[in-house]
Amino acid sequence: MIYFPVYYNMSVPYSLKGYLDYVLVDESQDLSILQQYFVRQLDTGSNRFIFVGDKYQAIYGFAGADTRSIDNIKKNFILKELPLNICYRCPENVIKLAKDIVPTIEWNKEREDKGVVKLIKYDDLKNCINAKDVLIGRKNKDLVSIYREFAITNKIPVKFRNQDLVNRIIKEIESAVKEYIRRYNRGCLLY
Repeated sequence: MIYFPVYYNMSVPYSLKGYLDYVLVDESQDLSILQQYFVRQLDTGSNRFIFVGDKYQAIYGFAGADTRSIDNIKKNFILKELPLNICYRCPENVIKLAKDIVPTIEWNKEREDKGVVKLIKYDDLKNCINAKDVLIGRKNKDLVSIYREFAITNKIPVKFRNQDLVNRIIKEIESAVKEYIRRYNRGCLLY
């Protein structure tokens, strides 16, 4: 649906141009190069584009996203940048920690809670965790290993929004790893 209009350089049909006064692209930091070309083809010459995105959240390069999408959009469109530096989600102490990565982020001063941030060694985690705590992993791999350690090995209750999905994913990963090891041991790996 995206490749052919870009490949054949198709423009917006005349009958649809009246519906494209504004084009809003959310999560624009995750656009692939092909999607960026597609969005440019939506230009009717009189419409406006609104891009919402954060280059610090461009983490889907592994899935085909252009990790320089925001910079490329700035090159290809005439834009007025309106930064949204105030974070309404996180308490003050989380924002203080985040400032090391994103110096422009600001705390919403109307928020009363300060929040608690603890850096805990992995080996000490099981002694510190409570049922209402939230664990955040930098990578999905980290969350899978934490899940495996707590829920499967140590039988510590872990809550997920979709527990069945998590269990299926863990079983599929384990199955894939076992199959890989089996093929490796037999010298049957295909590259």
